[in-house]
Amino acid sequence: MARAKGVDHLPESYEITIDDLKSCDNPPVEPGDAILVRTGWYTVYYSDPARYAGAWPGLGAEAACWLAEQDVVLLGSDNVGVEVLGGDLTAFGSPVHGLMLRDYGVYLLELLVLEELAAADVQEFLFMMAPLRITGGTGSPVNPLAII
Repeated sequence: MARAKGVDHLPESYEITIDDLKSCDNPPVEPGDAILVRTGWYTVYYSDPARYAGAWPGLGAEAACWLAEQDVVLLGSDNVGVEVLGGDLTAFGSPVHGLMLRDYGVYLLELLVLEELAAADVQEFLFMMAPLRITGGTGSPVNPLAII
């Protein structure tokens, strides 16, 4: 997404829209896909850790629902929470988490390192991931792999 906007990283509180996603729809989104969104926010940590700890860019609820309606299986991002955070988390809530996990059954991945893929202009790859088998668990650390 950052590359499509012509920036190193999206500005804090930038809400990724359906139109934003459609502008990057090459290759097209297909049922069963894992969609990884690079905001570039991961890089802000190294240049300005205080700024990184505040608001961040990410998907808005409408954009996330659009992806779910395309029947994606997983949505990941390089930011802290996949969805946009406009300031205070307690005031903002986590609507994308509720919609994707509870309503659509779409898995979420956070804090992905996508810089090497972006630098190589890789947009399509085999995505592999194995979560830990935790009985009754609702989350797990993973080691995602992009096979080019």
